[in-house]
Amino acid sequence: MSISTKREYKGVLSIKLIAIIASLYGIILNWKGLFSLTYFTNLSNIFMVCVLMWALVKHIKHPRNKATCTSLHHSHNSNVLWYTVKFMATLSIMVTFSLYVFFLAPTNEQGFIAAFTHNYCASLCVHVIAPLFALADFLLFDNASKSNKYTVWYGVIPPFAYIAYVYILSFWFHVTWKHGMPAPYNFLNYAAPSGWFGLEWGAISSTSLGIGVVYFITIFTILFLCLGKLGMIWQNKLYKKRIKRFAADTEDQAHR
Repeated sequence: MSISTKREYKGVLSIKLIAIIASLYGIILNWKGLFSLTYFTNLSNIFMVCVLMWALVKHIKHPRNKATCTSLHHSHNSNVLWYTVKFMATLSIMVTFSLYVFFLAPTNEQGFIAAFTHNYCASLCVHVIAPLFALADFLLFDNASKSNKYTVWYGVIPPFAYIAYVYILSFWFHVTWKHGMPAPYNFLNYAAPSGWFGLEWGAISSTSLGIGVVYFITIFTILFLCLGKLGMIWQNKLYKKRIKRFAADTEDQAHR
């Protein structure tokens, strides 16, 4: 293993560990029983931790392949499947990051700063640190497979599955959350003045974003589909560079 490969190996290991530790720390401190599983923050962090732990095990077992992120000894279908799962986990955790930083923290009753620092910075860990390190891990080191035209659509499955899950709890089981809301988050609160299709900018608070739920979901979905596509373009460029480097390393070793 060359010096550059050793450095990359340590980088992969460090970034994954930081993301996992930050996520677990925040989940544990914020845990309030099974009801915690009704929050997308916890579900997306758990999903991400499971994926990163599996990747970490594979990385440690096969340091040469995982450090260079080529995984050329695996089948193409295996590569595509792993890339898709990792993409879904990464996009989910970035949804958590974006929604909290740009919408939930600014409307938090305790204030923007306190929204991150309360409970020994547990919120900061699950909403900022873990997502950013998971994103870095994905963009920098996960280039084992080219994405295809369907990959970006798989990325929005977890958020939409969560929305369906929450509204099933709300409509059929009459579950309520903070302030009696029929949803865990203000942007999903159809009982707010803006409802499903309204606009009530003067009603922005911890229980309402002042925009109809359908409008918000539509805009946010389009935004993340575009961001996901840009991420895949980046991935494909890195993939080509990694393949060339792997071929060069293999040829160099053959001449030794």
